[in-house]
Amino acid sequence: LLKSAYTYPRLPVGPIPFQDFVDLISDLIDRPTVEYARALSQDPNGTNVYLYLFDHMPEPQQPEITGTGHGMEEVYEFDFFVKDSEDGLKDIFRTPLTQFAKTGNPTNPLKQNQTWPLYEPRNEYFFRLSLTPNVSQHLYEKRVVLWTEFVSKKSDSPCDSGRDWWRF
Repeated sequence: LLKSAYTYPRLPVGPIPFQDFVDLISDLIDRPTVEYARALSQDPNGTNVYLYLFDHMPEPQQPEITGTGHGMEEVYEFDFFVKDSEDGLKDIFRTPLTQFAKTGNPTNPLKQNQTWPLYEPRNEYFFRLSLTPNVSQHLYEKRVVLWTEFVSKKSDSPCDSGRDWWRF
């Protein structure tokens, strides 16, 4: 199932495209993040949960790879080698973090058209941080469902199943 989900369609011979491997590794981080957000958002004590996806690959990038690597937002948080064309992303990223630290809500009160909604189990809103930020729903929905509804039900832990589930 995992092999098909991450490699279909592909040629019968030859290496697996690197992007398929990147997607698999990303899901090993994204799925637990979504599960944690779901659990926290159902806290009876009323914990406010906000979820974001940093969705911008810094220049230069390899054109055959899409998406952003884990921790890539640190480039903008700490101003490491940011190109002039990406300069606006620093504020797009830093302002919500600062606002969240100050108030517990990442929404910038000065930008009326940019509200960051709470994450809640029904709609699962998250904020997509990029050069054109927007609110989206259900972070990688199909891939999260694959892991939460199929893989996790097949065994208590895919790593303990005795099979090399991660090998293609």
